[in-house]
Amino acid sequence: MPTQPYHSLLQVFYFGLVRGIVTKQEISAWADSIIIAQEEPEYFFIELSIATDINELFTAINSVGDTALTPLSARAVLGLIWHRLEAGAIDIEEAISLCSTLTSLDVLTWAETSEIYEFECDLYPYIFIDEESDEIRRESGIRFLSSYAAFSLDNYPEWEEIHTRISRTLADVEADHQLRLAERRVEQEQEHIASERKTKAFSVISYSLGAVTFFFAAIGPSLLASEQTPSNLFIFIWIASALYFMFFVCYHIVLAIRFVLRKLFPDYF
Repeated sequence: MPTQPYHSLLQVFYFGLVRGIVTKQEISAWADSIIIAQEEPEYFFIELSIATDINELFTAINSVGDTALTPLSARAVLGLIWHRLEAGAIDIEEAISLCSTLTSLDVLTWAETSEIYEFECDLYPYIFIDEESDEIRRESGIRFLSSYAAFSLDNYPEWEEIHTRISRTLADVEADHQLRLAERRVEQEQEHIASERKTKAFSVISYSLGAVTFFFAAIGPSLLASEQTPSNLFIFIWIASALYFMFFVCYHIVLAIRFVLRKLFPDYF
């Protein structure tokens, strides 16, 4: 198919038209260059050249393939955003907003999406940030976009090579992220084991105290009723034992009720 070598470029054109960062004149001029360079150009390029408005461009581009962005064309879009920003055609807030639209398309890596989220402008109306923090956010956006400066509309034959190079860098970032996740999982497992040990120790102590306090609470009334006057210390221990045993019983009743409610109403507990 004659348009196949330009498939990624056409995806960028389509996205750029939708978002207002590519003009009809740019696409027509590109189509004219193809027509001049080829002896028998595909009619598709003539359609682009003579299109009178962007709706005709949309129709023509849609007719030759899928316009959804791929990882390659999405990164080329980031390069386009960078060049538009550098040329002053858009400001940094507009550039960041355009980056935000890419995060919902599921074509960028975790590392790229996470970095966009860090400076995404939609998050900031809901929180207060000072001028210095806002400047850092803007600089982060500029630094991120500059990583894709190698992409331009004029060097699309080199896009595959540029994309491969960037993908390798991102793969290293992803590998480092996965390593840190694995380390964190090990830490969480160790924390879980330590927590279970503490829970078991607490249970042993709790049940042991429960047994002891039950004993004191049980024999207390009989000793108090006997002719022998119990000491104040014994009375104190008996009262404390009775209170603890009441708490012990109530606590386990609450746990039992909670367990039953979770079984009966799993969506609410």
